[in-house]
Amino acid sequence: MPDRKLPRLPLPGEQPGTIYRPRARRSTPPSQMGWFWPVLPYAFGLAALLATGWVWLATGTPVTVVVNGSPVEVRNHRPRVAGMVRAAGVRLDRTLYIDPPPDSPVSSAMVITVAEQRPVTVHVDGDTRRMELPGADASQIPGLLAITMGPGDTLRVDRAVRPGPAEIARDPALAHVPAIPREVSVRRAYILSITEYTSPGAAPVHSTVPGSAPTVGVALEAAGYRLYEGDRVTPPPDTSLDAISPGETVIVEIRRGTPVSIAADGQTRALRTRASTVADALAELGLAPSGGDYLIPPPETPLSPGLTIRLVRVRIEPTIEEEEIPYTTRYIPDPMMELDQLRLVAPGLPGLRRREIAVRYEDGAMVNSVPRGEWIEREPTPEVIAYGTRIVLHTAQTPGGPVAYWRRLRVLATSYSPLTAGHKQPGDPFFGLSGTGTPVVRGIVATDPRVIPLYTRMFVPGYGYGQALDVGGAVKGMRIDLGYDDANLVLWNNWIEIYLLPPVPSPDQMVWVLPEAQARPADE
Repeated sequence: MPDRKLPRLPLPGEQPGTIYRPRARRSTPPSQMGWFWPVLPYAFGLAALLATGWVWLATGTPVTVVVNGSPVEVRNHRPRVAGMVRAAGVRLDRTLYIDPPPDSPVSSAMVITVAEQRPVTVHVDGDTRRMELPGADASQIPGLLAITMGPGDTLRVDRAVRPGPAEIARDPALAHVPAIPREVSVRRAYILSITEYTSPGAAPVHSTVPGSAPTVGVALEAAGYRLYEGDRVTPPPDTSLDAISPGETVIVEIRRGTPVSIAADGQTRALRTRASTVADALAELGLAPSGGDYLIPPPETPLSPGLTIRLVRVRIEPTIEEEEIPYTTRYIPDPMMELDQLRLVAPGLPGLRRREIAVRYEDGAMVNSVPRGEWIEREPTPEVIAYGTRIVLHTAQTPGGPVAYWRRLRVLATSYSPLTAGHKQPGDPFFGLSGTGTPVVRGIVATDPRVIPLYTRMFVPGYGYGQALDVGGAVKGMRIDLGYDDANLVLWNNWIEIYLLPPVPSPDQMVWVLPEAQARPADE
């Protein structure tokens, strides 16, 4: 084996040829966020835990647990009533009752009533005791404490717990939660000596009953006495009896009022009164007749049980009525205007008549009205119309030739004959005669003399010449009746224009204003 050259070892005191020196490490300054990264996982875990708890609580079923009258809001996932009661901090072994039952399923917004056993303070015969009441019924206390209750003794609940008005307003279901007694007292009976006068002047009725109520009025009500407005009670009903010793006698006097009914101002009141007359009874109520008011029955009538008094309110209101007074029409002649022409000279103005009427009301209903006076507020102003008096002859062209006329009229033309003229029959000496004694034949015309004077000649188109020689009960105004003999009667019933022929009637027989002109409006 060939020799290997061994490394030369340094001699004592000689510096080694090679020395191992480790590389120097850079120094890094400490970081200020060094704590953050180690803590971060724990922070995430805590946040997740809180979020999970919040979600758990938020998704729970909300219920109200009323413990001894005090509501506790609970939100939990427990499915039964018993679990919700435990969540409200109530031990089931300390509950007197639970409504609904403990094994009932829970629903949203449920109200659970719990009576938890609590000490009740009992005051009896000057002594104070404490006990556990197994329920909300205070009437069990005398039996549980062996307290003897005599006739008229009462057990009074001085203090109890239940939801307040604000809590009931938020949740109306709490109004049905019973009150849980916390302090009660036994009230020993006293004696009520009652003297009752059933009506004024009647003999008194005496009775003796036990009582334990705090006031006279409550004691009388408990004893079966109903008090009315108008009854007089001595001592007054609000007198306190708390200071009365057990067995002590309380003397009470009741003077009954007379029961009556009073109808006034739209209302009927049934009451009792100590008054002796009708007027005094109304005075007690502050009611009194005024003005024309009156009473039924009269004020001096003595009161009797069951009497009905009526106060009738009377009101008289003056009323003014107006009535229009029509104006008249006055015609004046105008020789410058032609016949049958009209002209309005002055318009008419109706007058005004006023009358005062006193209207009487009793209890708001009108009874009658009485006139008090009448006067003319404004006199009517007559209408003035001028009518023409100038007569002018005109000529009408007819199939028979020209016809001169002095007036043209539009009339309703009918016809008649002796047999159709009326009630006269053959054999009557006046049968077939006109009003002027002329036999009725063609050419005899019946007219209204106020429009066409008798003996006026006329021309009727389609009929011919005629003369006004007859009158008729049905011939009025602008109407004529054309005469025929019975053998040649032609029936007419139509409006036509006729012509009045000369001679012109004398002024005293002339009809200056025709009926149709009088009916025409004044402004035409």
